[in-house]
Amino acid sequence: MNIIDKISFCMKKIFHLPLNANEISYILDETQLSAESLNIRYCYELLPYLKKKQIPEDVYSISRVKDDTICIIRENNVWSIFYSERGQRINAANFMNEQSACKHFLLEVKKIIGLDIYINSLYDKL
Repeated sequence: MNIIDKISFCMKKIFHLPLNANEISYILDETQLSAESLNIRYCYELLPYLKKKQIPEDVYSISRVKDDTICIIRENNVWSIFYSERGQRINAANFMNEQSACKHFLLEVKKIIGLDIYINSLYDKL
């Protein structure tokens, strides 16, 4: 990604706009999460996996809503993944299948981690 693409990517994340394929690829390349995540099928596997990968706990919330995190919860037999901000559910996605929900949750965590890595790299250059 060139600097213009990186700035565009950063602005999209700030304003919760959809990412293109190159931006998602950038996130996947820059994050600590790996292909190992493809083996996760159940929510109870998420926490040990995220801890093993040393993903900060202030990035995600499992089974409860917590502000300023990516949340995964089960309500009325539906898995919901969203970013919680001031009590609002942003970019909510719902799944009937737990494995699909886990995959989407990990992708959202990767996006947040990727943005943090990028922002920190910008500060390092100042």
